[in-house]
Amino acid sequence: MWYDNPWLSKPILFLLTIFAYVIGVWMKNKSRKKWMHPLVISSSIIITVLLVFDIPCDSYEAANRPFEILMGFSVVSLGWLLYDQIEYLKSNYKSIIVSSVVGCLVGMMVVSVVFLIFDIPDDVVISVLPKSVTAPIAISLSKSENGIAGLTAVIVFLTGIFGAVVGPFFLRKIGVTSRIARGLALGCSSHAIGTASAVELGAVEGAISGLAIGLSGAITALLFPIYVGLFY
Repeated sequence: MWYDNPWLSKPILFLLTIFAYVIGVWMKNKSRKKWMHPLVISSSIIITVLLVFDIPCDSYEAANRPFEILMGFSVVSLGWLLYDQIEYLKSNYKSIIVSSVVGCLVGMMVVSVVFLIFDIPDDVVISVLPKSVTAPIAISLSKSENGIAGLTAVIVFLTGIFGAVVGPFFLRKIGVTSRIARGLALGCSSHAIGTASAVELGAVEGAISGLAIGLSGAITALLFPIYVGLFY
């Protein structure tokens, strides 16, 4: 098949990603609806193409490795926002740290309580617990406690999309006006995808949300094994 030839498949599948995202941005701008997130639209297009043409995920992943490198740069670029707001962060470091710890714990506790009510198996619960941190950390934590890595990856993605779409609207409806609170809420609950929405709210929200990604990742990595050991 054509996708077995890397010289042919890589450019096509690479351009597919760009095309799908451009279509997603265009549809969001055209509709002006918050729930029409570009990642939801582009992912749907890509998944449909892969299924219709029976393209292996490995081929698609190999063709889009350059985006993994670019994503690394995009995360590092959040450092500029942190540097630009460093004095603001210093003056509020206590509330930022305490809120991040509480947010990580509450996030895991809510999952445990809801899944306990519906009698969900432990391996599924463990797979969902690290849902609010970035995918590499979440998948690593899930594997370390015999969770289902594939399920974790999907849940992390859906959590990010849900937080990015619903988060700003929800915070506005319940009257949260603190720039720190909004940034922490989006960064701790929906990682990098939520941070993209935080940046749209303002520079302070974006900087604190970017910081929250790192804090929540580190805190969850420390607390997750203890939490699972105590309750599962």
